[in-house]
Amino acid sequence: MVHTLQYSDTVCSVIAETLDDSNIHYISEKTFKSLAAGHLFVVLSGSGFLKNLRDRGFKTFSDFFDESYDQELNLEKRIAKLISALKYIKSCDYKKLYSETENVRRHNQMLMLDSSKIDRFNKKQYDNITNYFSAP
Repeated sequence: MVHTLQYSDTVCSVIAETLDDSNIHYISEKTFKSLAAGHLFVVLSGSGFLKNLRDRGFKTFSDFFDESYDQELNLEKRIAKLISALKYIKSCDYKKLYSETENVRRHNQMLMLDSSKIDRFNKKQYDNITNYFSAP
């Protein structure tokens, strides 16, 4: 369930995902809710998390702010880069930023409403996480 006030009264979701391991990208309800709400977001997770989202058909905001934090292998450096992205977002005119990112945010919302795609996505995620935790 998405509580719209939580998203309409804020500019950006800062998502701390469940895993910060770069070998597995589990997309939890924290990210799903921001996608479904059509919200701007940054994600603290393992490196390559945003690339994984894009590989799954979602769009991110690299055309609007620096998402290079997603490629950083070192956690402390990744956090520093993410903070820089947040400082940039804070400095922006949020109405203009939301107008410019509308197509990206709407695309993600529509993808979230396509239950057949999301069911396949969830099955693949379940398989990935099961394999990850059952590996020796």
